Amino acid sequence: MFKKNIDNLIIILNIIFFSYYAIQLLIFTDEFAMNNLGFFNHAVAGLSEIVGIIFVTFVLAYIIIMFRGIEKQLPFIFLIFIFQVLVSLNFWRYVFTNSPGETSLNIIATNAIFFSILSILNLYIPKALPAGTPIKIDNIVTDNEINIVSQSLSRIPAVFDKA
Repeated sequence: MFKKNIDNLIIILNIIFFSYYAIQLLIFTDEFAMNNLGFFNHAVAGLSEIVGIIFVTFVLAYIIIMFRGIEKQLPFIFLIFIFQVLVSLNFWRYVFTNSPGETSLNIIATNAIFFSILSILNLYIPKALPAGTPIKIDNIVTDNEINIVSQSLSRIPAVFDKA
């Protein structure tokens, strides 16, 4: 139960995170581009809106996961994790090389920190997924049941023994 609550908390944090960036990219495209990229033109606006739409799809998928359950969602969560890691590495590259372009280094560092924290939090979710964890046979099958099955199998005539 505790793991499920932690998973839900991390999913809610992802929903808030991606919602914030999606709203910034879709509604405040001009201001977002000027503040984060340092310039604005129609190509930047188009790319910003495309990334905003991708973030909206992430939000919708996380909302569906909240209602349907996190079981067997490992591939999707892993893809979002990889996306977040690559974006944060890209932001950190600008910070470490001290080349913010036409924007400030503080804004890039803030975005890098947000993406890094959320990608680290997403590392926790796959550990709690039943689909990705091996099941111990000791908890499911008793020794007596194994003996019964092996005795039943020993009664089956061996077709390939007469070689």
